Amino acid sequence: MHNILDKSLKLRKSSNFFARICGEAGVRIAVFHAKQIEKKVKKITFDHSVVEQKEIVRKRIMDKLGEKDALLLQKHNNECYNYSRNKVDEGGCKMAKVYIFLAAGFEEIEALTAVDLLRRAGVEVCMVSIMDQLAVTGAQGITVQTEKLYKEIDPCGADLLLLPGGQPGTTNLGDYEPLTELLKAWNKEGKKLAAICAAPTVFGGLGLLEGKRATCYPGCEQQLTGAQAVTDRVVTDGNITTSRGVGTAISFSLELIKILVSSEKAEEIRTAIVYGH
Repeated sequence: MHNILDKSLKLRKSSNFFARICGEAGVRIAVFHAKQIEKKVKKITFDHSVVEQKEIVRKRIMDKLGEKDALLLQKHNNECYNYSRNKVDEGGCKMAKVYIFLAAGFEEIEALTAVDLLRRAGVEVCMVSIMDQLAVTGAQGITVQTEKLYKEIDPCGADLLLLPGGQPGTTNLGDYEPLTELLKAWNKEGKKLAAICAAPTVFGGLGLLEGKRATCYPGCEQQLTGAQAVTDRVVTDGNITTSRGVGTAISFSLELIKILVSSEKAEEIRTAIVYGH
């Protein structure tokens, strides 16, 4: 079971931070009560997503706490959530966050180029497995150790969701209903999405490309349902960025850096890796 107070307890070490929120003594009281209650909460299995687990535990805690302590703890947790969502780099700038989803048969170069270059640009990238294990083997037989299982993530704080291509990786992504439901909800809110190679067809199949310009791996154009298919190396139309394949993986990643950080940072990375020279 994922403890909803994990982040709170870690951040609580900074007494000055919490004194500004509601006072150190109040936090100690609320956290103590919550911990005692959590010890009595029946174990919640991973049949629930992390978000569902957190909500179940939160409701049980709030039902047991007195009204005053419940409100105090809720305020405390909200401040911790906002703090974690708005992580900053050494220069005081907010760090963007990306979730990249890997399924068996993903295209290794497309996935890892994006992870590598985004991290060089200071973007927080989390590799997420939609399989039942963290180790995921790509289309070329290279096994990658991801950082999270899908059911362990809470995507609320992400700035962009990314799909690499490859086969059968793309098919596996499109067949995984929890992910496709997330993509539809994400797009409905106008949040940023990106896909490369065959993976833009997942967006097409969900109706997310209606009226947009998009590109993909040659031969997959008919699956970009509702889109104006083009052959540009990288295309950003509104909230969705698409690209063609392994040979455009660097251009794709630099475009994402431009979107999430700045054009200057994208140019800095391009020069540092001697791309296009």
